[in-house]
Amino acid sequence: MLYVYDGIRNKDLQEFLEFVDEREYHGMEVQTAVWTLVDNDSLDQIVGYNEGERRDLVEWLSERTGLPVPPPPAVDDYDRNYNAPITKRGIRGSFSYDFPFPVNIRIAMFNDQHVVVRELMEEEQMSPGLHEFPFAFDASMFPPAEYHFKLIADGEVVVDRVLDMRRN
Repeated sequence: MLYVYDGIRNKDLQEFLEFVDEREYHGMEVQTAVWTLVDNDSLDQIVGYNEGERRDLVEWLSERTGLPVPPPPAVDDYDRNYNAPITKRGIRGSFSYDFPFPVNIRIAMFNDQHVVVRELMEEEQMSPGLHEFPFAFDASMFPPAEYHFKLIADGEVVVDRVLDMRRN
């Protein structure tokens, strides 16, 4: 099928993407903000690992949409606070990788449709060399299914591992 890109027709989305691009935001916060904007959801649906970026996106969207700024996620709110402690069924893992140059690293959990369901780790400008990247998540928050855990360096997937939680 032939597809011809004809630009973004949603002015609010275009302005939002320009804002995001200027600040070089690329994480889960941006994806959930786009879904929130397009679906007209509450701003408390914007989540991610980087609390500063999340707050910046919420405030920007609040100014333009008139939606109220929700209170920040509670310290133990695992759904909205990606830095919350794991209190139920924790699963832990790690990736080791040797980078020849500085990179921005993310580890994210994807469902079987390859849609990110949880960002697990973020680190900007990792120095060259061998690094171990630990991650953990609360398995009780996700239905039994197959999940992909991806190590992403500067936007490129460098490791993709599958965990079938239907067997655990």
